[in-house]
This record gives sequence, C-alpha cells and structure tokens, in this order.
Amino acid sequence: MTPREQSMEDRTVENGVRHDRRQIEILSRLQRTGATERRWWKLSTTLRLASSRIAGVSFVFLVLVAVALTWLVQSSVQTGVTGSQLQLDPICEDFGTVWEENDFHWRLKIHNPTGKEITIGRFLTSCNCAAVKPESIVLAPGESTEVLVTLDLRSFNKETATEETRDFATQIIPVLKENKPPYPAWVVRGEVRRAFRIQPTLLTFGESLIEGGTCPAGLIRVAALTNLSSFEANSTEPQVASVEVEATTEPCGYVIRVCPDPSVSAGLYRFDVAVTANTESCNSTVRASIPVEMRVLPDLQIVPPSLSFGILQSDECIEETIVLRSRSGKAFEVVGIEVQEGEGVFVEPLMRSEAEASFRIRQVALAPRSQNLLVRFIVQHSFTTLHHEAILRISYYGVGFGDKIEH
Repeated sequence: MTPREQSMEDRTVENGVRHDRRQIEILSRLQRTGATERRWWKLSTTLRLASSRIAGVSFVFLVLVAVALTWLVQSSVQTGVTGSQLQLDPICEDFGTVWEENDFHWRLKIHNPTGKEITIGRFLTSCNCAAVKPESIVLAPGESTEVLVTLDLRSFNKETATEETRDFATQIIPVLKENKPPYPAWVVRGEVRRAFRIQPTLLTFGESLIEGGTCPAGLIRVAALTNLSSFEANSTEPQVASVEVEATTEPCGYVIRVCPDPSVSAGLYRFDVAVTANTESCNSTVRASIPVEMRVLPDLQIVPPSLSFGILQSDECIEETIVLRSRSGKAFEVVGIEVQEGEGVFVEPLMRSEAEASFRIRQVALAPRSQNLLVRFIVQHSFTTLHHEAILRISYYGVGFGDKIEH
C-alpha cells in the first residue's frame, strides 16, 4: 500500500470513529435526561427538519415563478419589438386639409428595416370609413411598399353634421402573420372641410313609383358653405333616372331633381348622384356622391300575394278568395290564367270592375307530399297591347289517410 492510500484509509477510519463517538454521545445524553426532556428534544428536532424541508419547497416554487415571469416578459417584449419593426413614413400620417368626400384616396408608405421577411396577413381599421388595398403584402428585408387607403370623410354624426370644419382620425392596424397581438397601430388624421350641406344624405322614393305610371321626382337640396364658381350633378345610371340642377333664390343654394324614367320596369334600383363643384377661393374641385334607392312596384297587385293552406288530407278541398287590382287604377282585362308546377288548383272568377277583379282559389290535395304551386294571371291594359303578369304562390302539405298528424 502506498503512503497516499494509507493516509486516505486513516482519514476514513478517523471520520468513522468521530461519527460513532457523536452517536454514542447523543445516546448517552438521552439516557441521562428525563422522559420529558427527551420528548422536547425529539419535537424540536422534528420541527427543525420540517422547517428545512418547507424552506426547500418554497425556494423551488419561487424559482419556478421567477422563470415563468421571465419567459412571459421576454415573450411580450419580443412580440412588441417585432411589431414595432415595421415603419410608416411620418409624412403619411397627416393628409392635411381636404374637402369632404366619400371616396378620398391616400397612400401609406411602409418600410421593413429588419433583416428578415415580414408578412402582413390583413389590415384592420377602427371604423367602417376606411379600406386598405392590397389586403395583404409581403415585405422582404429592407423593402418598402405602398398601400392605398380609401376614406369616407362624410360625417354621419348629428353633432358634427353642421360643422364647416372638423378633425378626422382613424387607425390602420397591420396584422402580422408571424406574430401574436399586440400589433402596431398607425393613426391617419387630417382636417376635413365641408363645401356644402346636403339634405337628404340618402334619397329614397318609398312606394311612390309604379310601373307604367307617372313617376314623381325626388328632391335633394344643397346649401353651399363657400363660394362656388360652378356646380354640376349627374346620375350614375342615366337609363334609370335623369338629373336636373336648379339654382334657388337662396344664396349659394341648389336643388337637384332626380327624375325616374317612366319606362323603367318593376324592380329595385340603387345608384348615385355624382356632384362636382369648383370653389372660388382656392380654385379647387369638390366631389360628392349622394346614394339613391328607387323601388318601382308592378302595377298589378294580388291581395294576399300568397296562400298557405297548411296540412291537407288526401282529396281534402280548401278554398280562399284573392283580389287582383291595378295600383294606378287603370282598367285591365285578364286574358289568361295558367297553373304551373302543380295540380288540383281551380280558379273561379267572382266579381269584376275596370281596375279590380276577385277570384276563388280552390285547392284539392292530391299527393302526399309538400306542394308549391304558381298561378299566373296574364293581363292586358286598355292603353297598351303589352301583356303583364301577376303571380300567386300557393303552398300546402298533403298527407294520406293513414298518416299521423301531430298538432
């Protein structure tokens, strides 16, 4: 055995001796003490061990909480930094002072100063008055691009509807495809001037227009808030309605007369009245669009327009009375009645006048299934040789005698 190994063995034996002596001393001390002291000594030893274990568990719990908080902070900071890497040209944040219009175009220049590709999946806006195109873009490292923002600068707030000048602001939020919220938000703002006040802002004719009848004109009143050198208005659908402009006796006032074409067939039409004016002060052009909604009703009217007979047993008969009339009070003659897409329908004329006729509709259930039928009335007006149609819709559900009917 080498001297080094001998020395290590001696130290091991010495440590073992020390350990044995410590245990012997503890046992002899316990033997010398009374029962009460031994119990207190054991209790204190147990409490010391428990407190040391609780302290260890608490330390581990605190370490885990610290790690979680660090990860959350780093994640949020990383997301914020990634979102803020996109840059908007500061010049694009303010479009200055412009005239109020519903189709104002403004370009935003976006720059990617990072060394990696950034994808904008879509754009969010803080109001319905803004739209961005293209809807998504991909920016290579160091690349810049432009997007077109279309703004509706009209005010639909009653409190600001009469103001000649007001502030405008909206948020454009690019949604980054690679990252989670929060995303950067850019505020586009400016000052909007109103060149004229328009009433109503939406022209509707209600149910005043009847096919083939006299069509009353709709009026739009315009009050200029600045001196205008010219004022024009045109219809975007001239085949549906024409537009006439008249100057009123009021200073800087105009009346736009929207005249529906009498030959327009029944249906719903939506178009705009495009207004163009030039101002004297800054020699600029002001544009506005006034939406128009025009519903033309057919002259022939069936009351009620449809019949629903519910559930009918086989061979069961049910009847109802309907009235066919002219909304404009014009005389007409029924030259034909056609039943389509069904059987078991019988039409019997009842009363007749120049502009009105009544019929009894009798339905006999023939087939055990759902039935949807059409009755077509072909009518000729006294003032024209053209034939017009009115359609009555009938529905019922037929069942056999053995079928169970639940109410």
